[in-house]
Amino acid sequence: MNQTQIFLIVSEVVLIALLVIWRIALSLSLSEIFRDGKEMKPKEFFSRWGKGIQAVTPMQSIKVTLIGNIIILIGIILGIVTVSLLHTWWLLIILLGSLIIQGLGFIGSIQKYLVFKNIEMITTEKEVENNDKI
Repeated sequence: MNQTQIFLIVSEVVLIALLVIWRIALSLSLSEIFRDGKEMKPKEFFSRWGKGIQAVTPMQSIKVTLIGNIIILIGIILGIVTVSLLHTWWLLIILLGSLIIQGLGFIGSIQKYLVFKNIEMITTEKEVENNDKI
């Protein structure tokens, strides 16, 4: 197998995986939005969307950020593997820089997650203590 064939195979696998993930996410989100079977007007959609965004907790937000970071890191790593097989050094340098920046962002997100988790544990313990006093 030459490098072009390897690149095409890797590209097709990544594209199929992304399409499957997109289809699953779309079907899950649409089933939540249209669960009662009614057609929704744009005004009602944005109203529900706004209420949902306001109800998101910081812990939920950081979990979504972590999942997004993992997906981006996987994409960058696949890009590095593909580009290294094609010997495109300038693109490899760009992807390595992106990997470093995204990796640091991922580490920051993990630290935020741990802080929020500790805050949640402390809050839960205080609530249990207050309920025991009553």
